[in-house]
Amino acid sequence: MRMKQLAIPRSFLAVFAALAALVAASPLSAQTPQPGKGIIRKITGGATWSTGGDTWKPLKVGDELRSGAVIKTEAESSVDVFLDVNGPAMRVTPESTVALDTVDFTAVGDAVAIHTKLRLDRGRILLSVRELGPESKFEIQTPKGVASVRGGYDYSISLKRDANLPAEPPPPAPPADKKEAFAFYTKNAKLGDPESQFHLAEIYELGRGVKSDYSKSFKWLKESAVQGYAPAQTSLGMAYELGEGVDRDYVEAYKWMQIAANLGDTNAVVGMSDLTIAMEKNQIEEAKKRAATFVAKPVKRG
Repeated sequence: MRMKQLAIPRSFLAVFAALAALVAASPLSAQTPQPGKGIIRKITGGATWSTGGDTWKPLKVGDELRSGAVIKTEAESSVDVFLDVNGPAMRVTPESTVALDTVDFTAVGDAVAIHTKLRLDRGRILLSVRELGPESKFEIQTPKGVASVRGGYDYSISLKRDANLPAEPPPPAPPADKKEAFAFYTKNAKLGDPESQFHLAEIYELGRGVKSDYSKSFKWLKESAVQGYAPAQTSLGMAYELGEGVDRDYVEAYKWMQIAANLGDTNAVVGMSDLTIAMEKNQIEEAKKRAATFVAKPVKRG
């Protein structure tokens, strides 16, 4: 198998640009993992936090949260968190729940190896991640899996579904035989089912029971992706990245992966992270702008 991102507010990044300079002064006296922290710098509206999920306390500016803490924002509320050496910055957007599963760091000579693992259970987070050393790890977990991201870039990760998508898209039940499966998915793909379109694209890509055809695979991936099906959006991004069935286009590749990431697809987050190696910053910004204007077409079946 081969993220719609809103631009992170400049005011958000500006606040943490100055704070990040403080990281150099952080004490790193031990070679064993040291506890990191998330310092609450700004709260708009109402937010609470918990360490076990049983007792929720009002969140206040200046609170220092450690590994295991969970932040929950109310409607029309947001929280800015300074993660110090483990970030440096995260914004928790309205109606979101995110856990600081692991926030620690280790001194490695004159450098710092961090381990940050965030778990997004609901809503959306904006992240600014500094350049990571070879021993560092920054992970984001969603209900769909865990993604390791590359530092030096900004990310938007969301679990919000597109309003045009049904709450539970009915999964087709294909036959086991390859030729029958091809006929089954072809029929349902032509009727407009995005999941069938995605599986038909995979059949053409891999040549399962038919001759491999990247052009037809790309066609069906795009049909599925424009209807808001995240796995197809990620695969479409990879098709653009690899130039399979279409001319190679890193901007379009990043755009489609960003749209998928905003639906919680962790494969898309990994794909975006890898793409940053080959892209200029102006290309990434253009991809984000394109992703921000995406609106899924209503799903039509039958």
